[in-house]
Amino acid sequence: MRILISLRNTVIQNLEENRDSIDKRLIKLIMEIGALPILIPNDFGKSKNKKKLNNFIKLVKPNGLLLSGGENLNKNDDRDNLENILISYFLKKNKPIFGICRGMQIISKNFRSSLKKTKLRVRKKYKIQSCFDKTFHQAKCYFKWEISKCPQNFNISLYTRNGTIWGIKHKYKKCEAWMLHPEREFKNSKFKIHLKNFFSS
Repeated sequence: MRILISLRNTVIQNLEENRDSIDKRLIKLIMEIGALPILIPNDFGKSKNKKKLNNFIKLVKPNGLLLSGGENLNKNDDRDNLENILISYFLKKNKPIFGICRGMQIISKNFRSSLKKTKLRVRKKYKIQSCFDKTFHQAKCYFKWEISKCPQNFNISLYTRNGTIWGIKHKYKKCEAWMLHPEREFKNSKFKIHLKNFFSS
């Protein structure tokens, strides 16, 4: 099972480097659920590289897409463009798409939702409730922006009492997302098992 993973863009000013990067814990998580992580460069988001992107996807033959966290939307055009292209492609192919934090934001925007400044405090833990089994979980907030409403054709899967949406699940497509970071928290938890079942089923 091969999972395509998008990357954050990191500029190192003193070295004059522009890097594509990812948390090693996310790579480890994907390997732990029995999948092979395939990292996709943000340069494929440039319009001139459309053919190269198509060839890359044909060569890799990914089984699923993971949209990783890091960076606000509209900070890097190449990453935004690439992720939008990938979302469209995987939806058409009926292949699974999972978004983490920023990944949930860009999925939501593709389905006619928008973002608003969150009232939650960054790095503070919050009690999150599951809409499906009514269980509660503790998770840190790592975001400054939240989705303003549940996107079209999605159900809310996780939320906090103040109304912040922490998880969404498409009604018909294999597309789901969380604002929480399973690679940073919830080791050996239901969330990890859920992620494994999501990509393998």
